[in-house]
Amino acid sequence: MKVYEITMRNYEPLLMASVKHGRLIKHELKYLPGSAIRGALLTLLKLLGSKRVQEEIERPSIIFHPAYPLAEDNSQTRPAHPLIYECKICHQVFSLSLKDVIQRIDDFKVPIGCGNGHLYATKSLGGSLIYQQNDKLKSFSPRYISIDSIGINRLLRTTEIGLLYSYVALAPGHTFRGLIVDPNDKLEWLFEEVGLKLNDLELKVGRRASAGLGGIKAKISELRDYQWKLADKVKDIKDYEGGIFLLAKSPIFNLDIMEVDGQFKILSLSKELVRRLRNLKVKYILKTKIVTVSGFSLASGTPKVRLYGLDIGSLIVVEDNLRVEDLVDIELMGVGPFSIAGFNIVEVMKPA
Repeated sequence: MKVYEITMRNYEPLLMASVKHGRLIKHELKYLPGSAIRGALLTLLKLLGSKRVQEEIERPSIIFHPAYPLAEDNSQTRPAHPLIYECKICHQVFSLSLKDVIQRIDDFKVPIGCGNGHLYATKSLGGSLIYQQNDKLKSFSPRYISIDSIGINRLLRTTEIGLLYSYVALAPGHTFRGLIVDPNDKLEWLFEEVGLKLNDLELKVGRRASAGLGGIKAKISELRDYQWKLADKVKDIKDYEGGIFLLAKSPIFNLDIMEVDGQFKILSLSKELVRRLRNLKVKYILKTKIVTVSGFSLASGTPKVRLYGLDIGSLIVVEDNLRVEDLVDIELMGVGPFSIAGFNIVEVMKPA
């Protein structure tokens, strides 16, 4: 098995959106999903005539982790969990102790003030992006750009009356970094077939690629000792008696969620229900919000199955006695059947 790091920088505005608000389309995601990275790379290989890529398309095995942006000082951002707060007045960012909250979960109270004494001005940053600078937590806000576009009738080659669209896209110049886990060592094999270099790629990601959006420069490099470094990181984590903390880096599905009285009880700061995830016993879940994935069948005119899951930044606490090897496998391979699609990716966190 090989682990790679992929670094991407968008040189064109980037637009990834699932909902259109009238004639306004806004970039929605704070990160590049693994599914988008996978789609861009495999599409490029397919366009260049790769025959071997069809095997990966039909029987996928390569896991593409989500890629998160880098801050101005090249610090890696990550999603904030629900116990990270920011003061609305002085913008101090602070985290509650995960150990203390879990040990006293029945008496949990939202903090009413920050370290500078500002009362009743705190908000949870759960699901937002943060990074660490000089041992201090900082919040990260991406830069956006507004674009107006006129609809064109391709048949008549004229402008469409009233079709003026506005796009709020991610501004050029953002750098993203993520992981690619290749269990069968076939990524380099795919690129060698078409003569592509891993360290010099040009991709198209997101919507309106034909209109000059979504251009990305990318490079992929192997992390030869990554698994050993990851093992060293989790050695000090596994022995905490309160459970193992898993931070959702992508939406998490397949939690065997139970609906009780119209509410999803398991998705709360509660210990009323216990479920399992990838054969792990889930002790607590601290959610940011619930996300849904669904589709619509044009053939039958009916909606498809709707899946409910946890959004990025959610914390899953599992109480199984796991080995270091198990934790390394969980962080690399994900915690569910959708990891191949870029979902169910987690980070093993220190219970500080």
